Amino acid sequence: MSGNKGVMGQFLKSLLPKSDDLAAVPSVAHVAAVESDSRMPAEVEPSSIEPLASGSDAGIGQELPVAVGPVAAPSQLQCYADSLVAIRKPAGLLISGWIADGSGDATDAALKSEGRLVASSAWVFRYPRPDVATYLDAANDAPNAYGFACFLPATDVPDDADAALHLRCGEAEFSIQVAIGSGNRDAYAIGALQGVWYAASEQLLTHFGSLPAEIMTAVVGPMPTSLRLHVDNCIPAGDHSVVINGWCAALNKAPLEVYFVDELTLEATRVDQTWERTLRADVAEALKDQGPINRHCGFVCVAPVGSAESLGNLALYFVSGSSIGRWPLLPPAPLKPRPNTELLLGMFGKTQMHMDSMMRQLGPAIETALPLRPIARDVQGDLRWFGTAPKNPKATIIIPVWRKADLLRYQLAALSTISAEKRPEIIIAIDDPALEESIVGSGDDWLARFGMPFAIYSCGYNLGFVEQLKSAASVARGDVLVLMHSDVLPDQADWLEQLLAVFDRQPRCGVVGPKLLYEDGSIHSEGLLRVRVAPWPQMVDLERVNNGHPNAARPTALRRVDAVPSACLLVKRRLFEVLGGFDNRYLLEDEFAVADFCARAEQIGYVTLLQPSVAMRHLEGHSWDAYVAEEPFLADINWRHKVHLYNCWRHAQRLAQAGGRAA
Repeated sequence: MSGNKGVMGQFLKSLLPKSDDLAAVPSVAHVAAVESDSRMPAEVEPSSIEPLASGSDAGIGQELPVAVGPVAAPSQLQCYADSLVAIRKPAGLLISGWIADGSGDATDAALKSEGRLVASSAWVFRYPRPDVATYLDAANDAPNAYGFACFLPATDVPDDADAALHLRCGEAEFSIQVAIGSGNRDAYAIGALQGVWYAASEQLLTHFGSLPAEIMTAVVGPMPTSLRLHVDNCIPAGDHSVVINGWCAALNKAPLEVYFVDELTLEATRVDQTWERTLRADVAEALKDQGPINRHCGFVCVAPVGSAESLGNLALYFVSGSSIGRWPLLPPAPLKPRPNTELLLGMFGKTQMHMDSMMRQLGPAIETALPLRPIARDVQGDLRWFGTAPKNPKATIIIPVWRKADLLRYQLAALSTISAEKRPEIIIAIDDPALEESIVGSGDDWLARFGMPFAIYSCGYNLGFVEQLKSAASVARGDVLVLMHSDVLPDQADWLEQLLAVFDRQPRCGVVGPKLLYEDGSIHSEGLLRVRVAPWPQMVDLERVNNGHPNAARPTALRRVDAVPSACLLVKRRLFEVLGGFDNRYLLEDEFAVADFCARAEQIGYVTLLQPSVAMRHLEGHSWDAYVAEEPFLADINWRHKVHLYNCWRHAQRLAQAGGRAA
């Protein structure tokens, strides 16, 4: 909310919306060459299966041969289990195999271990097994053989145990010995699982809804030719999530599902249902010769990461029909606050229609990526007095100085009109080490010229407005803290006396502020009110009351407001200490930090008041030039718009957490 007169009006109006070729996926049928070799033992006991060997993560992203289990002579074996895969989410076991007698469908399944029922399910589906049927038909027996797959929900599954799978087919019941264990990732089991997927992907997708990672990582192949995509950035967003942005253009209307997979833990999160689409006109233009492309083919999503060890094992999986493609994600670069903040702010556009949804994706990540300065409690500052400090001051005026100090002597001249018996403690808090030498060097001259004692406080760091104020407040002695920016000048001699009197008359008042005027005498603000952002009701903005109106015949009665600008305000020091001062996670706009403080004060019974009978001049443009010098991208109103929207989002989140009144 900083800027020259009239900028905020334009700013708020701007919130309103204005109207490599990839290889084809091979067609994989569930057919295996059945030869009379080592895979075809002469003797296999009926209803038996060899335990699956403990495997590794072999097979992810590789083409593996599709295989079936050993097939015995028809008279010896009527059913067989090819694979048993433990699924984490949803918890259970996926078992596949074949049945020689195709006269009836398997209708339900149960798994028993040592006589105890481990799991059961009525979900069993059949699919073609031409490999088995061809072999058995050659022996003139059970030509109607078919494959089966069943998922048995289970949370308490014994490890490394033998069990029996019972399948009911009409009046018949088959019992198959299986081994439960960790051996569901070897090449043999993966091959069997691939066969199930390519034969029955539709049934699996329908049943699971969100495809388990164990299936995706087993059957992944080349990226579907109907997709063109690219991942632009993978940015850390705190300890347990990453922000991913890029673009994904589907060249046909086939259903598409996108999953974020941690291949170390096999945790999968479906993201295409929650990601936010973004405008990518550059992609639409580049691919226009390949067919019509939606201009909003960009995407942004936030995905969870289990641990730091997982960062090198992340991938996006794209499921389209029976094709599953994989895009490996490079490990996120170490957190780089300033460039990451700008990257994240740049991920949404000025006319984003679902900005509240977008900020739910990006807000926490921006919060994490904000540049962190030293915290006030960890910094020891130096207080140097020019003249004799007043005894038992009722108020302490704190003047933060950053980048520019050219108005400071005019401000001190105005403050020197306060009578000696009511004189406050004055602390000039330097937040820019480059200014310290010149300000300290002028101290004796200012004391001699204005005859008013003051102190210069410095800690040798640029702490930022919020932390510098906390640090300076820690050495203040007045019961009331007066925050006054260095570009604010009082319009009348008794301004401080009138504002301090409000606390005496209104014991519940925690914060009070004056009316602020622009340099030309028009109204800068008569307090701040919270308002909903029109297109995005989940975001809360701050409106300057009567901004730009002429200062003529205005009411002067004390009144309640949601907040007052940070340019000049008075706050009870004890309240400031109890609430921990202002919040430092807003971006470059102090008004939101003050409004946040006022909301927290309201939660414990205090009110914020405006005293319009006191007027102060705020020469706002002088300080804004310093902001732009520090953050050059803020010269662009579109970037200021994005910064402002982040602050609106964060303020709404903070109000919701505190149970405060939004608007």
